[in-house]
Amino acid sequence: MKLVYKRIELPLKFTWAIARNSSVAKTNFIVGLTDGEHTGWGEVAPNIRYDETPEQVEALLAHLAGQKLDTQTLQEASLGLPACLAVGLDMAHRHLLAQNTGQTLAAALGLPALLPAYATTFTLPIMPAEEVEPFFEKHNLGRFGAIKVKVGKQSTEAVFAALARVYNGPVLVDGNEAFSDVATLERHFAAWQKHLLITVLEQPFRAGSELYSQIRGQFPCPILADESVTRSTSIEALAADFDGINIKLQKAGTLQEAIGQLQAARRLGMRVMIGCMVETSVGIWHGLHLAGLADYVDLDSMLYLQAEPFGWVSEAEGKLSPNPAPCLVLPV
Repeated sequence: MKLVYKRIELPLKFTWAIARNSSVAKTNFIVGLTDGEHTGWGEVAPNIRYDETPEQVEALLAHLAGQKLDTQTLQEASLGLPACLAVGLDMAHRHLLAQNTGQTLAAALGLPALLPAYATTFTLPIMPAEEVEPFFEKHNLGRFGAIKVKVGKQSTEAVFAALARVYNGPVLVDGNEAFSDVATLERHFAAWQKHLLITVLEQPFRAGSELYSQIRGQFPCPILADESVTRSTSIEALAADFDGINIKLQKAGTLQEAIGQLQAARRLGMRVMIGCMVETSVGIWHGLHLAGLADYVDLDSMLYLQAEPFGWVSEAEGKLSPNPAPCLVLPV
């Protein structure tokens, strides 16, 4: 197999602000593995939270592109790669193998066939309260059946009050490890739920924090792990502190690892969210393969892009429709 890749710059429609940082653009990579007849495609979305940078990824891709790759050498090399790059290559490899056997990727992975459409949440980034209503209207967020809200220590009741003036559906709250004590979290949560139905609380404290044991069962909604879920994470260990997990392919290392995490969560009676980094439709298309097995689908990030370049997934009325036979030509 030969590796081809392209660095892509992705300007966003709005400032993507979460508890730990903000950005107006994202740098990702599209990777392809070709055997001369077929090409499989994947996406790499580096995230600084996990010490991944575009420069690091690009140097590793340049090295791999000069090698002759087969299944064994690719798998061996992937063990030492950042999770985002390992899974991007795994996406491409499995997509290629599926084409060579005449299967869909879902069939090759032993997953249910893709559905025509999947309802997704849409995430409201951190912003001042006075910007919430204009943002909601500008981006027509009423078409989504659920809204996720990014919060931090400074997130005020006014943000939720503003959202409630234009929206009355379920809300998922994502803390991105912003909180450092239980009392502050409890005070904020009580203020938020005065205005809206909070159905999920996601990763309020840092990964590994002992505070999770103090709040287990103390909130009227499930608490999901996100940053705590990484490559080869023990889901059994997380089950003591969390009601569910957010699986993101970019952190899993391989598609099979992500599937294994999902299956382990189900055995333990945990809830499952399928999430994403900021990705194009190539990464989202791969993520949708697990969506039919999840309680929550949070695969909206391609909708943040000023121009989604590939068209592997389309969106209408808050639902994502996967292209059943996507193809791609790397941009010049």
